[in-house]
Amino acid sequence: MTEWEKMQAGQIYNDFDADLFSRRVVEKNCLRSHSVNLYTSHI
Repeated sequence: MTEWEKMQAGQIYNDFDADLFSRRVVEKNCLRSHSVNLYTSHI
């Protein structure tokens, strides 16, 4: 079972897992891009 699957199941997981870290980076960049698009569309 991967750390992602453990997290989804509500079990104890390793927060420093490389896969979880890369998922956080991707989501953070996606949200940042979305926020910028929202801001610039109202100007």
